[in-house]
Amino acid sequence: MQIPKLDRIVDTFVLIKSLKPNEYVSQLRSDLIPVIRSLEQNGSIIWYGFLIHDQSQLGGRVPATDKNLYLHVRLCPSDNIDLEEFKKELPAHFQKPEVIPVSKIAGVDPSILKEQNWAYGWKIHGEMSEWVLRFIDAHEDQSTPHANQIVQFLHFATNPLLLGGQSLLFPNGFLRF
Repeated sequence: MQIPKLDRIVDTFVLIKSLKPNEYVSQLRSDLIPVIRSLEQNGSIIWYGFLIHDQSQLGGRVPATDKNLYLHVRLCPSDNIDLEEFKKELPAHFQKPEVIPVSKIAGVDPSILKEQNWAYGWKIHGEMSEWVLRFIDAHEDQSTPHANQIVQFLHFATNPLLLGGQSLLFPNGFLRF
């Protein structure tokens, strides 16, 4: 994954069909992972990132009364890709793609990013998104990793950052990682 060019970001979103963990993971496997892998394989993108957002984070492209959640997907096409053509070639479930440059990341202190450059923060976000997809890919096709499994793998990030054993998850009681 490369450092994204913040002025070449195509912003789109995919309706989350279910908040049940197994159905959500299944949707990632069917609606997101194949598209991302195809775009990577043919050299169309140098970076991507995604988060779960509601209508308030989608720039007015969804009515304010909409109560759904969406995979908010950002893609940075390769330099040789025309942005307008790229938008047209995205699958239909990638809704209302627009070129929307990005800059700040809420809660991130740019003064300690390399060269005080927001692109490094976005690169980390993309790498975390890639980690999520690789995590899902590393599990059997019909399985949904349970909370203990997820927490153990999150421990592999928190522990080397001196946060091991200090993070908590409260799904059905707490898990320390």
